[in-house]
Amino acid sequence: MNRLELRNAVKDRLAIKSDGSGNSLDGLITNTFVNTSLNDALNRVSMERDWWWLASTASLSFDTTAGDAVLPSDFMRANELVINSSPAEWVPLETFLDPTSDNSTYGWTIYGNMVKIVPIPTTTTAGTLYYFRSEPALSSDSSSPLMPVVYHSVIVAYASHLCAARRQDEQRASLYLQEYGTFLKSMSDDNRTTVKRRIKFTRARDYATWE
Repeated sequence: MNRLELRNAVKDRLAIKSDGSGNSLDGLITNTFVNTSLNDALNRVSMERDWWWLASTASLSFDTTAGDAVLPSDFMRANELVINSSPAEWVPLETFLDPTSDNSTYGWTIYGNMVKIVPIPTTTTAGTLYYFRSEPALSSDSSSPLMPVVYHSVIVAYASHLCAARRQDEQRASLYLQEYGTFLKSMSDDNRTTVKRRIKFTRARDYATWE
């Protein structure tokens, strides 16, 4: 469903009538508020799990000054960093910053909005980050979530929860939140059987190195 269809689904759940142009006739639950609630619902779902449909890749370029590359703007959680066709070894930040650590050890970490590698390369080094992104905001009525349509009921349920809470209708807000949880559990069960599609590396292979 696109944003228009999702908004209408929420308004149907809450029995909100519209005028001839599709504008909400409820002064509290306006079209704008429903749109915001839909995006809030997408953000909430994005944070819940590493969903297979949000798996993505980004090309990174590490500089020779600090060994840094900027994370993609839609970054949520990292999976793997691949350099020179091999996975780089992840190291915790405290190990990465330890001045007594062996500087010949190759590794990567994340700090703020940067991906950092050590040792600092002597030439600009390319890498591919496998990561999980956030759902983009629905910016127009024709825009649709990345989420498969079969799961869109979870968006409607959470957005309806937010709208009912705005009305201070605690009973309906609680009901829609329970519904959201039920949908989420079913989605999580499906995700566990699909997550094998994610990039996998055999640990028998050597970790990445660079110059």
